Amino acid sequence: MQLVANVIRGDRVESIHRAEAVVVDSAGNTIFATGNPDLQTYVRSSAKPFQAYPLVESGAAESFHLTPKELALCCASHNSEPEHLKTVRNVQERTGISEEMLLCGTHKPLDEETANDVLRNGLELTPNYNNCSGKHTGMLLACKHLSLSLENYGDPKHPLQVRIREYLENILERSPIHMGIDGCSVPTFFLTIREVASAFRRLASADDPLLATIYNAMTQEPYMVAGRNRFDTAIMEAAPGSIISKVGAEGVRALGIRRGDEIYGMALKILDGNKRASAPVALKIFEHLGWLDALSQKGLGEYISPKIANRAGLRVGQITVRIIQ
Repeated sequence: MQLVANVIRGDRVESIHRAEAVVVDSAGNTIFATGNPDLQTYVRSSAKPFQAYPLVESGAAESFHLTPKELALCCASHNSEPEHLKTVRNVQERTGISEEMLLCGTHKPLDEETANDVLRNGLELTPNYNNCSGKHTGMLLACKHLSLSLENYGDPKHPLQVRIREYLENILERSPIHMGIDGCSVPTFFLTIREVASAFRRLASADDPLLATIYNAMTQEPYMVAGRNRFDTAIMEAAPGSIISKVGAEGVRALGIRRGDEIYGMALKILDGNKRASAPVALKIFEHLGWLDALSQKGLGEYISPKIANRAGLRVGQITVRIIQ
């Protein structure tokens, strides 16, 4: 089985994105897979819910009185909209974390309107504008609670990063897991997409009450996980409490899905790394499995077949996805 996303201009295919994807059920059985479900890739920001595990497991989240909104931001790839910045600053001020301690660097906001406001108002881009600033603040809080070094918390050999890696090795039942350095300077993990799907099935299952705390925070506060005009927020809002979705760079996306008594995990990778195809590919899999009807009328239409617009805003094409048996 193949997943192909065609980028169409006018009535002709201009570009093609191919994807590998897998869906597993409650028993760990594969119910959907493309030709290479054991493709290995760096999971990038899709790992964030699991990177937040020590924050909850250590008692730091409770000790620092993190609200679900604040915990969701610790798992986020946020837009740097005003509410995201306000929330991360409030956590830092309340807990004695300085923005200068964050190792993530900075970049312009992912949200175009916010980025334009920054440019228009001549604002300085600081580490809190990084989409990973919540994750880094959460890591610092875990270190502070555990009396670990705050200076080199991103080093793969730092006790916090070892703790995260060992947790993933435990739930995936394999060791060692190879790591690389993510765009925000902390480790990311080289996993098969089947393993990512299995991890997200576990995240959605509530088998582990600590992971359930993370799941509940993210699904209760989907805006904090991403923001406006973002697929992760849109699909979680479309199915409150039933779907968790987390994008990763280079065309990675993972979801945990609750449907009645069944729990599913989905993971996908756009092979050329282009993120524009990951949302329509995910929804094509939903359609193939008969899961889309309940969601399609809830603000997801723009993601099913995203429009291609020119600089004047004129629609000149679209992205369509095919499953080839």
